[in-house]
Amino acid sequence: MISPREARSIIRKAKRRVPHGEDVSHLNITAMMDMMTIIVVFLIKSVAVGHPPPTDLQLPRSTTVQKPQKESTVLTITRTSILVDGEAIVAVNNGSVDAAAKTGGADGIEIGELRLQLERLGKRTRTIDQLQGISRGDEGLELTLIADRGTPFRLLHEVMYTAGNAKYGKFRLVVLRPEGSD
Repeated sequence: MISPREARSIIRKAKRRVPHGEDVSHLNITAMMDMMTIIVVFLIKSVAVGHPPPTDLQLPRSTTVQKPQKESTVLTITRTSILVDGEAIVAVNNGSVDAAAKTGGADGIEIGELRLQLERLGKRTRTIDQLQGISRGDEGLELTLIADRGTPFRLLHEVMYTAGNAKYGKFRLVVLRPEGSD
């Protein structure tokens, strides 16, 4: 317990720091900036997961009961485009990507713009993980893949190959559970 004399001394020292009637000339906002960064990251991650599937998308049916355990980047393949976290990246025509969008031309299987976008998101995810002290080890990043049931295998292969080259090592395929199964 402190004595009244020590308490008065502490109060006097505090008053000397900022004279009465004057503004604070400096403010250490590092802790507040850290807090705001965490809030912004949380909001970005929560918005990215909540993208509803496009209306022209028919998911394949499944009887699985496993639910996702972690949030991940969401890649959607529709009949008209490939979306990453709800943002259209590459157009899809008749079940394939234009040859100009592929790294090797018509015979290539890597989609250049998709890889760049996934690498950007991967770098951001790794930075966030590093700040939070999370280590993913050798398994790589996770990707949730939503595709129409009529998506050609070639297109699905190109997307997964591209994601693999962008250091995404785990894939979750989203399917539609039949009504009545819990």
